[in-house]
Order: sequence, then C-alpha cells, then structure tokens
Amino acid sequence: MSIRFDELIEEERKAISLIGEAKAKAEKIVSEAKKKAQSLIDKATKTEHIKAMLKEEEEKAKREAEGILEDYRRRLSRFREIPESSILEAADLVVEEVLKFE
Repeated sequence: MSIRFDELIEEERKAISLIGEAKAKAEKIVSEAKKKAQSLIDKATKTEHIKAMLKEEEEKAKREAEGILEDYRRRLSRFREIPESSILEAADLVVEEVLKFE
C-alpha cells in the first residue's frame, strides 16, 4: 500500500510540475499577445495621427492655392482693363529699343 501511496505522490508532483509549466507558457502567450496588441494600437494611433496631419496640410495647401488663384484673377482683371492700343504701343516701343542694338 505504501508503494501505491508513493506513486500517487509522484503523480501529483508531476501534475503540479505540468500545471506550472502550462501556467508559465500561458503567461508567456498572454504577455506576447498584449505586446502585439499594444503594437497594433500604437501603429493605428500613429496612422490616424498621420492621416489627420495629412488632411490638415492638404486643406492648408488648398487654401493657399485658392488665395494664389484669386490673386491671379485680380491681376488678369487689371490686365484686361488695359486698352489694346496701349499694349500695342508698348510692344512697338520694345521692338524699337531692341532694334537699336542690332
């Protein structure tokens, strides 16, 4: 009977050892999963931050482009107000000045 009891004690020790190993493996798996999850969260957060910055810069560039376009429209409007005769006269003066140097 003492042999049977010794066998039971040995089996219990083995079971406790296996449970400890399983617990250690489970803790390692959980730890790695938490690290991976945090990495994914960090990556997603960075991606969202980058997207927000990109959107902000695109909007800024669009506003700047609209301002430049409006400036060119004003300039074009002023040029259109110049009489054609004045433009032709200026062109003639330029031609005369260039021809003086030939």
